[in-house]
Amino acid sequence: GTLISDSKVLLAASCLENLSLNKLAQVTVLIGLSPSTDAANPAPNVQMTRRINKMVLHNQYNAFTYANDIAILTLDAPVALTKFIVPVCLPPANADPDQHVDQSAVIVGWGTAVTDPAAPPTPSTALNQGTVSVSSNADCKLDTGFGKYATTSNICIASGASPIANFICPGDVGGPVLVLTSPGVWTQIGINSYTSSTDCTTNSLQTRVSAFRPWIDTYLAN
Repeated sequence: GTLISDSKVLLAASCLENLSLNKLAQVTVLIGLSPSTDAANPAPNVQMTRRINKMVLHNQYNAFTYANDIAILTLDAPVALTKFIVPVCLPPANADPDQHVDQSAVIVGWGTAVTDPAAPPTPSTALNQGTVSVSSNADCKLDTGFGKYATTSNICIASGASPIANFICPGDVGGPVLVLTSPGVWTQIGINSYTSSTDCTTNSLQTRVSAFRPWIDTYLAN
Protein backbone atom coordinates (compact mmCIF):
# COMPACT_ATOMS: atom_id res chain seq x y z
CA GLY A 1 0.00 0.00 0.00
CA THR A 2 0.89 3.68 -0.27
CA LEU A 3 0.47 6.45 2.27
CA ILE A 4 -1.82 9.13 0.73
CA SER A 5 -2.40 11.21 3.89
CA ASP A 6 -1.28 11.01 7.50
CA SER A 7 -3.99 8.40 8.19
CA LYS A 8 -4.95 6.81 4.84
CA VAL A 9 -3.33 4.01 2.84
CA LEU A 10 -4.20 3.33 -0.80
CA LEU A 11 -4.00 -0.28 -2.02
CA ALA A 12 -5.78 -2.94 -4.07
CA ALA A 13 -9.08 -4.41 -2.92
CA SER A 14 -7.67 -7.82 -3.87
CA CYS A 15 -5.26 -7.49 -0.92
CA LEU A 16 -8.17 -7.40 1.50
CA GLU A 17 -10.95 -9.52 0.01
CA ASN A 18 -10.13 -12.57 2.14
CA LEU A 19 -9.60 -10.69 5.41
CA SER A 20 -12.26 -11.27 8.03
CA LEU A 21 -12.85 -8.58 10.65
CA ASN A 22 -11.05 -10.81 13.15
CA LYS A 23 -8.00 -11.12 10.89
CA LEU A 24 -8.09 -7.42 10.07
CA ALA A 25 -7.86 -6.60 13.77
CA GLN A 26 -4.55 -8.50 13.87
CA VAL A 27 -2.97 -6.68 10.91
CA THR A 28 -0.16 -4.22 11.62
CA VAL A 29 0.72 -1.56 9.08
CA LEU A 30 4.44 -0.74 8.90
CA ILE A 31 5.30 2.78 7.73
CA GLY A 32 8.70 4.06 6.69
CA LEU A 33 10.45 0.71 6.75
CA SER A 34 13.14 0.97 4.08
CA PRO A 35 16.38 -0.90 4.79
CA SER A 36 19.24 0.56 2.80
CA THR A 37 21.50 -1.53 0.61
CA ASP A 38 24.15 1.20 0.79
CA ALA A 39 26.31 0.54 3.85
CA ALA A 40 27.91 3.99 3.61
CA ASN A 41 24.52 5.75 3.65
CA PRO A 42 22.10 3.65 5.67
CA ALA A 43 18.48 4.69 5.66
CA PRO A 44 17.30 6.32 8.91
CA ASN A 45 15.31 4.11 11.24
CA VAL A 46 11.91 5.77 10.87
CA GLN A 47 9.69 2.75 11.20
CA MET A 48 6.25 3.31 12.72
CA THR A 49 3.44 0.85 13.26
CA ARG A 50 -0.30 1.38 13.20
CA ARG A 51 -3.39 -0.77 13.45
CA ILE A 52 -6.30 -0.52 11.02
CA ASN A 53 -9.38 1.38 12.15
CA LYS A 54 -11.42 1.05 8.96
CA MET A 55 -11.21 -0.43 5.47
CA VAL A 56 -13.23 0.51 2.41
CA LEU A 57 -13.27 -1.62 -0.74
CA HIS A 58 -14.80 -0.20 -3.91
CA ASN A 59 -18.43 -1.31 -3.91
CA GLN A 60 -18.13 -2.52 -7.51
CA TYR A 61 -14.92 -4.48 -7.03
CA ASN A 62 -15.07 -7.78 -8.91
CA ALA A 63 -12.67 -10.45 -7.67
CA PHE A 64 -13.06 -12.46 -10.89
CA THR A 65 -12.32 -9.65 -13.39
CA TYR A 66 -10.20 -7.34 -11.16
CA ALA A 67 -12.55 -4.49 -12.04
CA ASN A 68 -12.43 -1.55 -9.59
CA ASP A 69 -9.55 -3.16 -7.70
CA ILE A 70 -9.00 -0.35 -5.24
CA ALA A 71 -9.35 0.12 -1.48
CA ILE A 72 -8.44 2.56 1.29
CA LEU A 73 -7.37 1.80 4.84
CA THR A 74 -7.82 4.25 7.69
CA LEU A 75 -5.15 3.93 10.37
CA ASP A 76 -6.00 3.98 14.08
CA ALA A 77 -3.81 7.05 14.64
CA PRO A 78 -2.21 9.60 12.30
CA VAL A 79 1.37 9.03 11.17
CA ALA A 80 3.99 11.57 12.23
CA LEU A 81 5.09 12.96 8.87
CA THR A 82 8.79 13.70 8.40
CA LYS A 83 11.07 14.45 5.46
CA PHE A 84 11.46 10.66 5.15
CA ILE A 85 7.77 9.79 5.51
CA VAL A 86 5.39 11.83 3.34
CA PRO A 87 2.20 10.96 1.44
CA VAL A 88 2.58 10.26 -2.27
CA CYS A 89 1.06 12.75 -4.70
CA LEU A 90 -2.09 11.69 -6.54
CA PRO A 91 -2.96 12.65 -10.12
CA PRO A 92 -6.08 14.68 -10.92
CA ALA A 93 -9.09 12.91 -12.39
CA ASN A 94 -8.60 12.04 -16.04
CA ALA A 95 -10.64 9.92 -18.45
CA ASP A 96 -7.77 9.26 -20.86
CA PRO A 97 -6.36 5.74 -20.34
CA ASP A 98 -3.31 6.66 -22.45
CA GLN A 99 -2.28 9.83 -20.63
CA HIS A 100 1.01 8.23 -19.51
CA VAL A 101 1.64 5.92 -22.46
CA ASP A 102 5.33 5.25 -23.20
CA GLN A 103 6.41 7.15 -20.09
CA SER A 104 9.07 5.75 -17.82
CA ALA A 105 7.73 4.77 -14.41
CA VAL A 106 9.01 3.12 -11.25
CA ILE A 107 7.57 0.12 -9.43
CA VAL A 108 8.27 -0.34 -5.73
CA GLY A 109 7.55 -3.35 -3.54
CA TRP A 110 8.56 -6.09 -1.14
CA GLY A 111 7.54 -8.98 -3.38
CA THR A 112 9.65 -11.99 -4.34
CA ALA A 113 9.08 -15.00 -6.55
CA VAL A 114 6.69 -17.61 -5.15
CA THR A 115 8.53 -20.89 -4.59
CA ASP A 116 5.57 -22.66 -2.99
CA PRO A 117 2.15 -21.71 -4.47
CA ALA A 118 0.43 -23.17 -1.40
CA ALA A 119 2.28 -20.82 0.96
CA PRO A 120 1.90 -17.03 1.26
CA PRO A 121 4.58 -14.98 -0.54
CA THR A 122 7.68 -14.35 1.55
CA PRO A 123 8.49 -10.61 1.68
CA SER A 124 11.87 -9.38 0.56
CA THR A 125 14.20 -8.14 3.30
CA ALA A 126 14.74 -4.89 1.35
CA LEU A 127 12.44 -2.58 -0.54
CA ASN A 128 12.89 -3.30 -4.24
CA GLN A 129 12.36 -0.92 -7.13
CA GLY A 130 12.68 -1.04 -10.89
CA THR A 131 12.06 1.06 -13.98
CA VAL A 132 9.22 0.09 -16.31
CA SER A 133 7.35 1.54 -19.28
CA VAL A 134 3.63 2.36 -19.41
CA SER A 135 1.91 0.54 -22.27
CA SER A 136 -1.00 1.78 -24.36
CA ASN A 137 -4.48 0.67 -23.39
CA ALA A 138 -4.77 -1.12 -26.73
CA ASP A 139 -1.63 -3.12 -25.97
CA CYS A 140 -2.97 -3.93 -22.51
CA LYS A 141 -6.08 -5.46 -24.08
CA LEU A 142 -3.95 -7.59 -26.39
CA ASP A 143 -1.94 -9.19 -23.59
CA THR A 144 -2.53 -12.94 -23.50
CA GLY A 145 -2.36 -13.09 -19.70
CA PHE A 146 -4.61 -10.24 -18.55
CA GLY A 147 -5.96 -8.56 -21.70
CA LYS A 148 -9.47 -9.87 -21.05
CA TYR A 149 -9.52 -7.89 -17.78
CA ALA A 150 -8.19 -4.60 -19.14
CA THR A 151 -10.57 -1.63 -19.35
CA THR A 152 -10.12 2.12 -19.67
CA SER A 153 -9.84 2.18 -15.86
CA ASN A 154 -6.56 0.28 -16.07
CA ILE A 155 -3.02 0.80 -17.17
CA CYS A 156 -0.45 -1.90 -17.70
CA ILE A 157 3.31 -1.87 -17.56
CA ALA A 158 6.13 -3.61 -19.38
CA SER A 159 9.73 -4.03 -18.38
CA GLY A 160 11.74 -0.96 -19.33
CA ALA A 161 14.88 -0.86 -21.44
CA SER A 162 17.19 -2.00 -18.67
CA PRO A 163 19.93 -4.63 -18.43
CA ILE A 164 17.71 -6.25 -15.80
CA ALA A 165 14.06 -7.00 -16.57
CA ASN A 166 11.68 -5.49 -14.02
CA PHE A 167 8.31 -7.08 -13.31
CA ILE A 168 5.99 -7.15 -10.31
CA CYS A 169 5.70 -10.28 -8.17
CA PRO A 170 2.56 -11.54 -6.40
CA GLY A 171 3.80 -9.93 -3.17
CA ASP A 172 3.83 -6.54 -4.89
CA VAL A 173 0.06 -6.45 -5.46
CA GLY A 174 -1.37 -3.31 -3.86
CA GLY A 175 1.85 -1.38 -4.31
CA PRO A 176 2.38 1.66 -6.53
CA VAL A 177 3.44 2.58 -10.02
CA LEU A 178 5.07 6.01 -9.77
CA VAL A 179 6.11 8.74 -12.19
CA LEU A 180 8.37 11.68 -11.44
CA THR A 181 6.12 14.66 -12.22
CA SER A 182 8.66 17.30 -11.17
CA PRO A 183 12.07 17.18 -9.44
CA GLY A 184 11.63 15.26 -6.20
CA VAL A 185 7.86 14.86 -6.62
CA TRP A 186 6.52 11.32 -7.13
CA THR A 187 2.94 10.80 -8.31
CA GLN A 188 1.18 7.45 -8.11
CA ILE A 189 -0.51 6.59 -11.41
CA GLY A 190 -1.23 2.92 -10.79
CA ILE A 191 -1.97 0.29 -8.15
CA ASN A 192 -0.59 -3.19 -8.85
CA SER A 193 -3.63 -5.38 -9.38
CA TYR A 194 -2.94 -8.54 -11.38
CA THR A 195 0.10 -10.58 -12.34
CA SER A 196 -0.21 -13.90 -14.12
CA SER A 197 3.20 -15.13 -13.03
CA THR A 198 4.55 -16.56 -9.79
CA ASP A 199 8.15 -16.11 -10.87
CA CYS A 200 7.95 -12.38 -11.66
CA THR A 201 8.63 -12.63 -15.39
CA THR A 202 5.50 -11.23 -17.07
CA ASN A 203 3.87 -7.86 -17.63
CA SER A 204 1.09 -6.88 -15.25
CA LEU A 205 -2.19 -4.99 -14.91
CA GLN A 206 -2.74 -1.94 -12.70
CA THR A 207 -5.73 0.04 -11.46
CA ARG A 208 -5.46 3.52 -13.02
CA VAL A 209 -5.48 6.00 -10.13
CA SER A 210 -6.70 9.01 -12.14
CA ALA A 211 -9.84 7.05 -13.12
CA PHE A 212 -10.75 6.71 -9.43
CA ARG A 213 -9.76 10.12 -8.11
CA PRO A 214 -13.36 11.16 -7.27
CA TRP A 215 -13.83 7.88 -5.36
CA ILE A 216 -10.54 8.37 -3.52
CA ASP A 217 -11.47 11.94 -2.58
CA THR A 218 -14.77 10.75 -1.11
CA TYR A 219 -12.97 8.60 1.45
CA LEU A 220 -9.79 10.63 1.82
CA ALA A 221 -11.56 13.14 4.03
CA ASN A 222 -13.67 10.63 6.00
